[in-house]
Amino acid sequence: MQEPDKNELQELLTQPIPDPESPDFSYAQALEVVEMLAQKMQSNNTGFEQSVACHQRGLEWVEACEKYLDRTELQLKGVLSTAQGPEIQDMD
Repeated sequence: MQEPDKNELQELLTQPIPDPESPDFSYAQALEVVEMLAQKMQSNNTGFEQSVACHQRGLEWVEACEKYLDRTELQLKGVLSTAQGPEIQDMD
């Protein structure tokens, strides 16, 4: 019964991260993967090396999420400035 967990962990660690610029990127799915990696790290079923690998992979997913949010913010600013004209203030 331990083998399916190892297969699931291996899949999480090797699953390709979609480009945050791509329409295929799903922020919700990315957060789900990060949560699953965190759960694997916190479980007593992973060794030190696996926990470190989960941490590293989680950071890669979080970085992709940050890029997605940055891009979305820029798009939102563009839409707002177009809709409201030059009187819009910087959102920062």
